[in-house]
Amino acid sequence: MKKYEYNGKIEELKTLPSEITIEEFQKITDNQNKYSGDFMYYLDAFEILGLSEDFVNDIDDKTLWIILKDFQTDFVMPANEFRKEFELDGYTYKAYEDEFKIGARIFAKIEEQMHKYPNDWITYALAIIFKREDLTNVEHNTDAHINYKEKLFKKLTMDIALPYIFYLSENYIKNIKLITGQ
Repeated sequence: MKKYEYNGKIEELKTLPSEITIEEFQKITDNQNKYSGDFMYYLDAFEILGLSEDFVNDIDDKTLWIILKDFQTDFVMPANEFRKEFELDGYTYKAYEDEFKIGARIFAKIEEQMHKYPNDWITYALAIIFKREDLTNVEHNTDAHINYKEKLFKKLTMDIALPYIFYLSENYIKNIKLITGQ
């Protein structure tokens, strides 16, 4: 979390993947198509991530460059390490045993979500990848349970989601090129 002074008060901006929730990230990506320029997009993102509207309205261009640099420096994943499991609301959710692999049908379901909801597929992907250990596969795959986990997983932070996003996106693009002969 970066701190900036404004009118004698300290304002905080979430900049690390471990601080930013999936819900916040999805709100930011939803705004991507709203603006023709980058700066309004970033200003909205900074408000979502903690800076006050007054601060964002009053900062000068030098401060904007500092904040942009801080954000771009911090919002990175040092390694593409998959989180194998996590605990949330008293339950353990597990993605894999020894090595992360994704089944063809699961990948196809995620691809459908990518097409239907280009900015809002992350929680769906995690909801079908991470299984609650106390449920059977049948229970895990019900629409109701997946919808429940989609809502629940919005609380997760991007350090959990980013390796899966990168993997799924890169794998999708690579295989589309293979299929289309590009």
